[in-house]
Amino acid sequence: MEALNSKSPVKLTVNVESLSIVQSNQTNFPLFRLPAELRNLIYTFTLDLDIGVHHNASYKERDPLDFARTSHQIYVETAQTYFDTKILPFLRHDSITLPDDDIETMNGILAKLTPLQKTMTTHVHFGSCDLFNDLSNIELVCPLLELPNLREITYCKPKIKWNALYHINTAFHRRWRHWMRNEGLRMDICELERPSLELV
Repeated sequence: MEALNSKSPVKLTVNVESLSIVQSNQTNFPLFRLPAELRNLIYTFTLDLDIGVHHNASYKERDPLDFARTSHQIYVETAQTYFDTKILPFLRHDSITLPDDDIETMNGILAKLTPLQKTMTTHVHFGSCDLFNDLSNIELVCPLLELPNLREITYCKPKIKWNALYHINTAFHRRWRHWMRNEGLRMDICELERPSLELV
């Protein structure tokens, strides 16, 4: 997994210096002369804020955060929405069985998030259900407690014939909600189509 680089967010408070930058941007860049509602629509499209987890895509891979990094003002205007809307991918692996160091990997990702980013993170995606299904694995639950506004967990499992996403509410998942101290936590399974195995 590529290292997750995070910095403290640009100060969101308005001051004399930031106000002069905003006024200069409005003079020099047409984007900043648009009403905030239109800018937000552009940001939603450019940063893929209305798109969830995609395992396959036909377009060239790109980093939507490149756009946010082009200007301090764009970063300030998009940072909160980005971290609130995007799914935080933990342990995304193509293989069904996760390696032993995945909890360590997840802890490393969480350690690099700023307190504000942790507060704004509302969705978590697990690339496999193997580790998630281990009831005894309290180590996995504890790091997630650092995300106070977590509303949804999605995890994947292989399926032979079709893709599906559905909500689950079994005793197992109710136990997870209890561990997470979050009775409103939504939990979904994403079933991914995999080719059937042939024995030779």
